[in-house]
Amino acid sequence: VIMAALAAVVALVVLAVRNWIPRVRDGQEPLSEVEVEHRRTASQWAGDAEGHEAAGEWKLAMRARYRELVRTLVDRRQVADLAGRTTRELLADLSHTTPDAARDFESACLLFELPWYADVPTGPEENMRIRKLSTDVLAAAVVHEFDPALEVRAARIPVGTGALQ
Repeated sequence: VIMAALAAVVALVVLAVRNWIPRVRDGQEPLSEVEVEHRRTASQWAGDAEGHEAAGEWKLAMRARYRELVRTLVDRRQVADLAGRTTRELLADLSHTTPDAARDFESACLLFELPWYADVPTGPEENMRIRKLSTDVLAAAVVHEFDPALEVRAARIPVGTGALQ
């Protein structure tokens, strides 16, 4: 009985370690969670959002709608294609490439951050609002496409554009 219990403990430890340590496949480095999310398409994020909305999972829906917007901006070269960017860094890029969208994007960032990071309750009203803000951001005129060689500084964000200051 003691040997069986010891074998079970060893098996559990082995399984836990195998699932905890990322696996490397085909000679590639393992992907972090940020990199996996970064590689998802806007349509994949939209599908997630629709599923979460249908299930009444508003916090997850908000996150998916925000990620859909960011991925679309990346695909349109309005923000840098770098994993793990903060809302402030994305806003700095967008303020340069699409200045007319900065205020609406800042509001969308806040709608995403409050439930996700501050655990503020969110619901269908906020979901409709981020969808409207996303539409407005994407409708704004693009002044420049994002140039990866361009150094974008937070100082380029106009003072007084909104709540993230």
